[in-house]
Amino acid sequence: MNGVTTLQSGLPLSLTYGGTNDLTSLGAGSIRPNVVAGCNPNEPGSAEQKETRGEWFSLACFTAPATVFSFGNEPRVDPMLRAQGITNFDVALRRTIRFHERYGLEVRVETFNLSNHPRFTAPGTSIGTSTAGQIQATVGSQANQPRTLQFAMRLTF
Repeated sequence: MNGVTTLQSGLPLSLTYGGTNDLTSLGAGSIRPNVVAGCNPNEPGSAEQKETRGEWFSLACFTAPATVFSFGNEPRVDPMLRAQGITNFDVALRRTIRFHERYGLEVRVETFNLSNHPRFTAPGTSIGTSTAGQIQATVGSQANQPRTLQFAMRLTF
């Protein structure tokens, strides 16, 4: 028996402002929102609860840049917000059966993502749009593979 376990926190989120201001029309690239002082953007609960609620982080903690020609004060990568992490268990079982002295049969069963734990894509990070803070759980939005089983047999002689 052998296995590989992967437990990893999610990647940090990079928030942008989805609206326009004078800087975007000048080709300045994406602008960032302003952070409301003293506001904690983390929503309570597990990743599944946040996904079900439809709010990965609190949108009330972010506002449009206050003035024209303003970039906003949100850092490039938010230090408090992360996408869903990885919880994955891969397990393999192998048994060799010997009969007579020359012959053997090796039987293997391997499974990837044993717990069938889905990991969806990151939530929308463009503040001011309808998908901000939501994970779009549609077909093809799963970021990992579902449980996969693999069987193998090998006869040696």
